[in-house]
Amino acid sequence: GPEPRATAEPSTAPTAAPTPSSSATATPAPRPTAIAWPAGDLTPDPSAARGDLPVIYDDGCHLDTGATAPKDGCVFGDASSGTTVVLIGDSHAAQWFPALRTLAEDRGWRLVAWTKSGCPAPDVTILQRRLQRPYDECDAWRTAVLDRLTSSERPALVVAAGTRTESLVDRGSGAKLEGTGRAGEEWRAGWRRTLERLTSAGVPVAVLRDTPWPGVDMAACVGQNRDDPARCDVTRDALDARTYDVALAREFDLAAGIDLSDVICDADRCPATQGRYLVYRDTDHLTATFARALAPYLEQKLRPLL
Repeated sequence: GPEPRATAEPSTAPTAAPTPSSSATATPAPRPTAIAWPAGDLTPDPSAARGDLPVIYDDGCHLDTGATAPKDGCVFGDASSGTTVVLIGDSHAAQWFPALRTLAEDRGWRLVAWTKSGCPAPDVTILQRRLQRPYDECDAWRTAVLDRLTSSERPALVVAAGTRTESLVDRGSGAKLEGTGRAGEEWRAGWRRTLERLTSAGVPVAVLRDTPWPGVDMAACVGQNRDDPARCDVTRDALDARTYDVALAREFDLAAGIDLSDVICDADRCPATQGRYLVYRDTDHLTATFARALAPYLEQKLRPLL
């Protein structure tokens, strides 16, 4: 899975009463009217949430740590379609697969899934904590993916995501980046490198804003609070700043930032459940069931790009 961020980690105590934001006195941004999520029995059941995964985990398309090349055959939707959409990134990209597959089947796209554990779309070198060394397999895989996307593949759209980690390597020295903000700056530089590489080859990119990091096992919490799952809600502090992904898309003519935070979260909190949907399968990944329910909202944002 992804490496947790070392800084700006949300509080580990879920709270029903969100702490007022420091900007409470400022005029709040206009928000869309609240979504009427369907009611009913919680799905997936919290006890089964861990296994509520995108199918690409079962069929070997979401690659593990050792893989160094994109896997062929990970094609979904209409394989003969002239509109190819390619999903790239880590598990925080893979979690969007169920929504994209729904759209591919409904809209007749050819969907290619190229995701890899712990390997985000931005062109950064990660110090893999478990391996205690630079995650070279990630760099090799990402390079191969970007080479194919800018030569033989040339899709109609690349959908790209990644969850930020502070555990990055300085590519000049090979040492871990230390010091205030250096990892964050390298993350932004990595997104720019990926976006430059794709857009300069004429490939449009949709950058997905990273989903919340509640930092606690939300499925377990809801399982223990079935009568009042709102006790597990977290504040919007669980969202990373837009400056680390979607804001960077503005710098490129062929890139667009896609932010569904106001669908996943409410005006003042990021709920553990939305209607009958359990939002998270663990500390930071959406359930496949909830991801599928996000398909119409994702389509609204992607439609202008296709």
